[in-house]
Amino acid sequence: LRAALASLTRGSGAPGAAIAVAAGDRTVTAAIGAAAPDGRAMTAQTPVRLASLTKTFTAAALLRLWETGRLDLDTPISGVMAPELDRLMRDGGYDTGAISVRHLLMHAGGLADHAESPAYLDAILAEPRHVWTRFEQVAAMVQLGSPLSAPGTAFAYSDTGYVLLGDIVERITGQTLG
Repeated sequence: LRAALASLTRGSGAPGAAIAVAAGDRTVTAAIGAAAPDGRAMTAQTPVRLASLTKTFTAAALLRLWETGRLDLDTPISGVMAPELDRLMRDGGYDTGAISVRHLLMHAGGLADHAESPAYLDAILAEPRHVWTRFEQVAAMVQLGSPLSAPGTAFAYSDTGYVLLGDIVERITGQTLG
């Protein structure tokens, strides 16, 4: 497994990687590289950001809400997300009345990606134990500048859009996204 990890990550820029393979009642794990800038070794138990892996579950939850009639995908996000996030985005030049749930699902809301902000990445490395709130993540996107495009006109991968979709799922269901 270590050799496969090394092969998969070679040239990727990833400082470390871990894998677990489960079959029946047996699990085999392996890890390579560093877990942190201080050189601490990566282990199979090292906590890591799930990042884009959660997008599938978020999209499935939203589509289930649509399927059961609890959400219209063409609803503007202004009416279904937390008011403080709506204000933050509007203050940053985003027209939340024109951005729909469907736009966010399709990465077509015109949103920048907070996870690509050098300042955000530096902050993560400086405080790896900090748990980032939705407000902080959306604020990092807003600090990047104006919207990238009008809603529905261009594809731009955005983790921030899925942060907002997670908020919408929680507000509609009254449950945590997890």
